[in-house]
Amino acid sequence: MNNKLKNYRREIVDKIIPYARKDKRITLLVCDMGFGVADKFEEEFPKRIVNMGIMEQGTVGIAAG
Repeated sequence: MNNKLKNYRREIVDKIIPYARKDKRITLLVCDMGFGVADKFEEEFPKRIVNMGIMEQGTVGIAAG
């Protein structure tokens, strides 16, 4: 049994990175996810990540266009 807890938010962000490499239209909108969760994405795509703060409904509206 693996006793190491996973940070599922970080896992999800890490899984998005290969898709973002292939498709320049992908931008990550995060809702105050905390420190370190999206660091890898931000390092590779600094202009394609926006921290929206605590405003989930507004983020959905922005993502929908």
